[in-house]
Amino acid sequence: MTRDREVTGSGFTLLELAIVLVIIGLIAGGILVGRDLIHAATIRAAARQIETFNIAAIAFRVKYGCLPGDCASAGDFGLGDGPYTIGNGDGAVGVTGVSAFEFEESEYVSFWHHLSRSGLIGASIMPPGPARCPGDFSLCHAGTASPLSKLPVRVRWNFNGTLYGYGWSVTHEPVLPGGSRWANHAFIMSPIAVVSAGTGMGGSAPMDAYQLDQKIDDGLPRDGHVRAWTACTPLPLTCLVHEGPGGASSANCVRSDVSPPAYNVAYAGTTWGGLCSVAVKSTF
Repeated sequence: MTRDREVTGSGFTLLELAIVLVIIGLIAGGILVGRDLIHAATIRAAARQIETFNIAAIAFRVKYGCLPGDCASAGDFGLGDGPYTIGNGDGAVGVTGVSAFEFEESEYVSFWHHLSRSGLIGASIMPPGPARCPGDFSLCHAGTASPLSKLPVRVRWNFNGTLYGYGWSVTHEPVLPGGSRWANHAFIMSPIAVVSAGTGMGGSAPMDAYQLDQKIDDGLPRDGHVRAWTACTPLPLTCLVHEGPGGASSANCVRSDVSPPAYNVAYAGTTWGGLCSVAVKSTF
């Protein structure tokens, strides 16, 4: 007599499958939450950068009696490396007139060089000079002539086939979108240290620019102490912003189809006009 062998199979029960799906969901949710937390920390770091720069500039003025970059006595304090690192002492960092354009333009780079040499910021910044910055844009980029920005960027600046990141420049009394000429200095997010040379280069997603604006100011791109911009022309520094209808397919930094105008946060592409740079009013 032959007996049929009993074949038994093993598999997942519905309860086990449900538990696995819950675990997968928790892992995926944790990854997304972690990514958002990292991004929020990056925005906070960018806001802290601006605060650090303001504090450093004010501390420099208290210690040396002049603004970094503009300091006519920089050589006496051991902060100068040649004539292009000595400011004219007129109280403004940067260009105040066409006649002294190149000399005063170097104050933009000297601003960061003086703060670096005095130990008030951690970045190591090269001294300006006619053959370096502002004379040669390839030596005038962020990370060399100005501190790199912690605000995320979606594109990098292509100069003669080399890609550069974005940093912070400083300028005096700029004219910015949505308002008259600012009465003091501003930090301008730009891939080069000398914004007055004329630039057109948004770098960050509108959502990132909005979050930084909201963190520091009012979240409005054409109002307050933080403004969005995408292109500048020199003497006086006048910045414009690419604006138009909003939406994910509209390559505009600012949407002008709402009142007041708002950051076009739905746009996540990499077209220049849809990306934003920001200008932040200084406290000095």
